[in-house]
Amino acid sequence: MEGQDGSPCHNRECLFFWVSIREEGGLGSQLPKAWCVVGDFNSIRIREGRKTLVSVSDYSKEIDGFNAFIEKTELIDIPLTSRKFTWYKPNGLVKSRINRVLVSKEWVEAWPHCK
Repeated sequence: MEGQDGSPCHNRECLFFWVSIREEGGLGSQLPKAWCVVGDFNSIRIREGRKTLVSVSDYSKEIDGFNAFIEKTELIDIPLTSRKFTWYKPNGLVKSRINRVLVSKEWVEAWPHCK
């Protein structure tokens, strides 16, 4: 199953998706000096990254897997400045922080004030 933008919705598919980002285009052990990955990762980094109306399942596998991907690729999650969530259901009652800008340390050194 995929999200509207083509990103995978299931944990196992997300893991393969993240690995492909890291490995495609020589990004494995040969990372470019400064690089940036932007998009809807369809995953949260902390439990508070998703708000719903009903009791939700445990997101620990999703959170652990996504944080492991970010750590392994040595990326930095650029913080949001104007809001807490990036996706909202039309009624505004369900929301998530699933869109991210992930950058390398060299990116931050080249553009230290990016938000």
